[in-house]
Amino acid sequence: MYYNKFFLRYENRDLRHSDLLGAGHGDRTGTPIILIVVLLLAGCRADYPIYLPDEIQPQVEKPEEPEDTTATTDTTGTTEPGDTTSTPVDPGNKPIETPVHFPEIRIATDYSAEIKDKVNYVSGSITFIDQDKIYSDVVTLTERMKIRGRGNSTWDQFPKKPYRIKMDESHKVFGMRSDKDWILLADYSDKTLLHNRFAMEISKVCEMPWTPEMRSVMVYLNNKCIGVYTLSEHKEVGKHKVDISENGVYLEIGEEMNEPVCFNTTMDIPIMFKDPENPSSEVQSRVKKQFNDFERALKNPENRVYLNFIDVNTFVNYFIVQELVKNPDGNLRRSSYMTLDKDNKLRMYHVWDFDLAFGNCDFFGSLYGIDASPSGWFVKEFNRYGRNRGWYWALFKDPAFKAQVKARWQSLYPALEELMEYPNEQAVFLANAQITNFECWPIMGAYVWPNAYVGGTYTSEIYHLWDFYYVRLRWMDSQISTW
Repeated sequence: MYYNKFFLRYENRDLRHSDLLGAGHGDRTGTPIILIVVLLLAGCRADYPIYLPDEIQPQVEKPEEPEDTTATTDTTGTTEPGDTTSTPVDPGNKPIETPVHFPEIRIATDYSAEIKDKVNYVSGSITFIDQDKIYSDVVTLTERMKIRGRGNSTWDQFPKKPYRIKMDESHKVFGMRSDKDWILLADYSDKTLLHNRFAMEISKVCEMPWTPEMRSVMVYLNNKCIGVYTLSEHKEVGKHKVDISENGVYLEIGEEMNEPVCFNTTMDIPIMFKDPENPSSEVQSRVKKQFNDFERALKNPENRVYLNFIDVNTFVNYFIVQELVKNPDGNLRRSSYMTLDKDNKLRMYHVWDFDLAFGNCDFFGSLYGIDASPSGWFVKEFNRYGRNRGWYWALFKDPAFKAQVKARWQSLYPALEELMEYPNEQAVFLANAQITNFECWPIMGAYVWPNAYVGGTYTSEIYHLWDFYYVRLRWMDSQISTW
């Protein structure tokens, strides 16, 4: 597979990253050999970023245009409405390969109606096609559905639109948990098409209470190919999603403040009620009091009174996920989700929205006076108003919290290090599909807001992702090991 050459592994399949990098977790003082080799080959300067030459490209053939399958029914491996018996394919024993037939979603709106906005649903049908049984043993599944736009800047600014889908019946699509509600993430400014899925792998390692399941798919809308999308579970209250009691509350941190009921905490953290959308005045008072008490306790974090108000383990795990990918939204600015339930503790429940993470954001400087490079603390030191403000800045003033983060980081590090394989493995999986995507959207080599790096090829974009993760993982480890 081409990614072995891509990462200078050549024919020796027994080499591990620790051999190439020169410094494993137990020896963090050596100079990473791979970076020196890349410098010699590419003639790059020694400071970050370091990339392989653009001309190193996978040798793949353009896939043939798939046949239109929306008008026919495949009786092999199909499911009936309401059927939830499909079996996910276990990828553990299967090498990552470039599929002959990439998994597809075909959407046909009634009378080819246009999807115009984020409010009005358009009715139609949706067909899931997994001819090579990559994700599950179901080859095709067709269901009635309705679809509308979604997102904020992703809907308003980009020609490749994200969508929300509500099917008439629940199904296990592509081996994921049975549901009616799904999201299609466009990943337009993320030219690796991987950021969200990669972040969810980190979320799983960090054991967030819920990690949305996601799959890469090729999407056709009314017989027109619209590129590679990330199919995701919809973030909402549910038994296998945000699992809270009848009296629980699901909250979003988001500066858009576009839900019916919103408020700012005493430390100016923007809170929106997701569920219930229109809480009673009693519930609102209870939630506001919880935040007030928590933020009052943060004035003297060494006393650890704040432990009465938060599930500290989820706050630690959330920090590791968001800091590791240096997510510009992860510093309690937006797209962060919490619950308050029967134990009366605020819990960081899941993470979301990573297209601008992994060094893909050029407005760090204008907002915070820092850059998108893989070094430097972000979530630890900044909230949306600047440095040395916010919850995490206060929490890290407590030596016990800092020690807990260190212990958790060290326990997770081996698994986080193993994830360095993820970008190049998925580059193999997407090798043909990405060609089709960038034929639909010819943006490779062009700046798309807010790219901090613009690669000329898919290979260079993948390497930038891998390089960012590698350098940031090692940088954080070198810092945390001194605590």
